[in-house]
Amino acid sequence: MRYLYERMRILRVRGRERHPGEASGGLGALGPVAVMLLALAYAEPAGAAEPGDSLTVSLLTMGPGEHPFTKFGHSAIWVHDARSNRDEVYNFGTFAFESPTLLLDSVQGKLPYWLSVQSMSGTLATYREQRRSLLASELELTPAERLGLLDALRDNALPEHRYYRYDYYRDNCATRVRDALDRVLGGRIHAPHTGPARMSYREHTLRLVADDPLLYAGLDLAVGRHTDAAITFWDEGFLPERLHDLVAQTTVVDAGQELPLIRGEHLLLPARLPAPRAVPPNWRIRYWDVGLFFGGALAWLGVSSRRSPGARRALFVASVALGVPLGLLGLALAYLTFFSAHSAAAANYNVLLVPPWVLALTVAGFAAWRNKSWAWSVARWAALGAFSSTVIALGIRLFGHQPQVNNQELAVALPLWLGAAIAAQLAGPRRPAWARSVRARADRDTPG
Repeated sequence: MRYLYERMRILRVRGRERHPGEASGGLGALGPVAVMLLALAYAEPAGAAEPGDSLTVSLLTMGPGEHPFTKFGHSAIWVHDARSNRDEVYNFGTFAFESPTLLLDSVQGKLPYWLSVQSMSGTLATYREQRRSLLASELELTPAERLGLLDALRDNALPEHRYYRYDYYRDNCATRVRDALDRVLGGRIHAPHTGPARMSYREHTLRLVADDPLLYAGLDLAVGRHTDAAITFWDEGFLPERLHDLVAQTTVVDAGQELPLIRGEHLLLPARLPAPRAVPPNWRIRYWDVGLFFGGALAWLGVSSRRSPGARRALFVASVALGVPLGLLGLALAYLTFFSAHSAAAANYNVLLVPPWVLALTVAGFAAWRNKSWAWSVARWAALGAFSSTVIALGIRLFGHQPQVNNQELAVALPLWLGAAIAAQLAGPRRPAWARSVRARADRDTPG
């Protein structure tokens, strides 16, 4: 009886959606007995039902969350079998959150993700607890397409097939869903969406994390110039919200009639968090102010250190405070750029703005505190080297082919390293120690 009832429901829904011009008062005007008799008359015997006819396939679109891993939203595929009353949610975004090597694997770009199969009740409970929205979009697929998609997903979920190397932009939970749907539809999603998109990978990233300034600054610094290249609407499908738009703009042909790929939608959970920005913020002036403040402060300490012991000691502390975090940050950027498996971090010219050698400022600061004669020479070369590499990065930005959009980082680095170079030059001896020793030796050798 459950199967006959579901067949009746499908006939009613399809009758309303595909023949809107028919007069009202059809099935809805019949009494319950007449409805059941009509369903029995039109229902095929259970053994003759087309395979896949009892399946319903929906795209699930989850809104962004508060945790950094959830800022971009999420996508999944929900398959409901009316015959067995079974729900399966196929989730390509599963990883071991409690893994002791989570941070290391993330930095290396080797964090394993896999396809998991979850219940609908568990999915609802998870996203309700996270206060995130959940939209179900039922797809207009033929029974054969539904069954083919389910078979492919079940095969993909096998232990020997489920793992994959996650890529933030080109191979993630949304692109895997996009590709699975496109394959079963013979490319109907991809074909009409090859035009240029309005925003790049970087711009989408920054608009979605703009509510977290530290995460915003870190991601903007960490991703390279490839994220600034032009992308297509298809490429934008790395974002769940844009994937939903791709699917919503796709049509399919059924019995000679062109229909929207989305048959109907149901908001299962409303959003309880603020919506993300539509465009990324432009904080270049804020970055410039930060660079001017710290660069100006360092230059002022350098000028004052000639007549103020307190300013000189403050400059020792500033050298250490600047060298440790920025030197370690430079090492991390160098690793991400040259050694990690993150494709998004490759070709990152920001490594020129925080070069690893600024760690030498830490050594110089401690040495200067102990009155070592070589301390200021080390500080001078480290600061001047950082300023010089920043100027090179500026030249690449202005004149390079497909340059990296790092205007904000340049706005901080240029005044900062200029101020540091001025401070190191003014605070140290007028001539390097080796030059003074050569001059003293020359004076001794000169006949009186």
